[in-house]
Amino acid sequence: MSDEKAKGMFPGWVNRNNLGLILLTLVVIASLIQVARTQEGMDPKGKVTIRICFWQLEGGYREGMAAEIKKYEALHPDRHIVMMPVTEKLYPQWLNSLLVNDMAPDLCEMGNGQAGSQLTNNDTYKGKYFLGLSDVLTKPNPYNKGTALENVPWRETFIDGMKGQFTEKLQEYYAVPMSFFGIGFFYNGEIMEGAVQEAREAKPAEYKDVHVPPQNYWDLIKVSEAIKAYGKKRGKVIAPMVSAYSVSAGGLLFDNFIVGFTAPLEKEADLNLDGVISQEETYIAWAKGPAKWDSPRMRALFETYKTLMPEFAEGILAMNRDEATNRFVQQDAAMIMTGSWDVGSLLRASQGHFTLKTMRYPTPAAGEKVLVNGKQIDFGDSPEGAGGTPYVVGRKNSANSTGGAGYGIYKFTDAEHYAVALDFLHFLSSQKENEAFNKTSEWAPSVAGAASPDLGKPFLPNPEGYMARLQWDFNGELQGQFKSAVEDYLMDRVDYAGFVKKYDAAINNVGNGAEPAWSRLYLNDQMSVRDDEKSMAAHLTAALMASAAGDKGAGAAGAAKEGDKGDKDAEAAREETRKYNGILLQQVRKNDGEEHALRYRQLTGKMLEAK
Repeated sequence: MSDEKAKGMFPGWVNRNNLGLILLTLVVIASLIQVARTQEGMDPKGKVTIRICFWQLEGGYREGMAAEIKKYEALHPDRHIVMMPVTEKLYPQWLNSLLVNDMAPDLCEMGNGQAGSQLTNNDTYKGKYFLGLSDVLTKPNPYNKGTALENVPWRETFIDGMKGQFTEKLQEYYAVPMSFFGIGFFYNGEIMEGAVQEAREAKPAEYKDVHVPPQNYWDLIKVSEAIKAYGKKRGKVIAPMVSAYSVSAGGLLFDNFIVGFTAPLEKEADLNLDGVISQEETYIAWAKGPAKWDSPRMRALFETYKTLMPEFAEGILAMNRDEATNRFVQQDAAMIMTGSWDVGSLLRASQGHFTLKTMRYPTPAAGEKVLVNGKQIDFGDSPEGAGGTPYVVGRKNSANSTGGAGYGIYKFTDAEHYAVALDFLHFLSSQKENEAFNKTSEWAPSVAGAASPDLGKPFLPNPEGYMARLQWDFNGELQGQFKSAVEDYLMDRVDYAGFVKKYDAAINNVGNGAEPAWSRLYLNDQMSVRDDEKSMAAHLTAALMASAAGDKGAGAAGAAKEGDKGDKDAEAAREETRKYNGILLQQVRKNDGEEHALRYRQLTGKMLEAK
């Protein structure tokens, strides 16, 4: 096209030199209009808009949250809630950056030690970025009206009394839990039941007492053998088990075996009688004898657990959650060990393909026998001889399980947004709505009296069993060394003696072994005294100020408003005093770290230095 023709098509002020600039300007204007429209949709005029962020992207969770938001907005037409789902891997960095830049959503899913943002996991930062909820938790949840929980304090409406959301260091609650979680096995009903049925037909005597699903150790072994034969008969490899999480040291399955075999050592190893065998007490038990590696009990623990490894898919120690899940949903594995948070995703993936079922951990039981160090033992017998405690006393209980997927209120939200955020938490954690919300994702609800989906029932807290266990994670370095040594043993890279030699070398390391770790525990307790004293001073000051204000209000005779204020001040004074007493009790228990020094001196005859 010639310049003359181009001039005829466009106004005189348009030429080749500014055409690009004009087009860019039009694109920017269009983009701004689209952003404005989107912003108007997210922040509609005349409504209070709050935002809620979370990393739970499992099947059903977002749908459940969207349904609850829709019901809440129907009840409150002047309010609007925006969901902000973020992937689990991105969530920590994403939320950290928003928190430090004062741009966080009004409601944030808090961490649980394994997921979430550092600033929602760390006790110090919780108090900096999120509002304490102690005062509102003492009042009933208004959305429980008409139920058995109508007059119950909000905190007491939760199955665990919200102990999982309590930050002991700060004596405060910073989140409201929405669901209850547990770990166990999901299994393919057709494969497992079909495999055992064929095994019973081929070997009736061997399989007549085998339970489906497996209830104990030998059930699991025999069912696994049947599954492998079932797959072979059909020309494919079907692994009996996969796991979404580690099956090595620190893993949940191994932890169940550790509890079953080492809980009997509590009588000897729990020196301060607190019901827990601490890392220090584990070290003492190892050094003095009850937990020595060559003891029959310890050897039975490791050798029994090792016999399960052939029943997992090849490469299990390197398998991640996604790979394990894919193997299971593609029916290349009959069982998967994972958490109840995966039930919704697995149920949707299995629909139309196989029947998804759940079961608890199988546990070694009396009458079952296994070969240990060349000799056959019965789990019901005692390594100490007649009258002693059995090798395995029972399963690990889940009585200390706590609610999760908790939401905290951002500290720097304004009063209007705070009121809506708190009200939505009330709504979501009411008995009726908590049940409905969790039903969509097939999770167990956190509120007492709310019905749990059938698939989630095996994951509910069970007080039956034991909790005490030996703990070898003295510090990060030793925990890593222990895991490495265990994996070498499980994968036959070393024998039992080689495993013992490798970990003993780590324990006795002068730089990163048990004794330096002991010194650091001593130092940490001494250093924490300063933080405790600062917190105690703050709470005591607040209590005195609230008490003084309450006394002043109470003195205004006949003034109802002042009387109400006096009641609130008195309540605030009691709450601050409770927090002060709680931290004081912690400080007394720690005793400036002197228990560490005493245990070390009793074991070695030497003084312990805090360094």
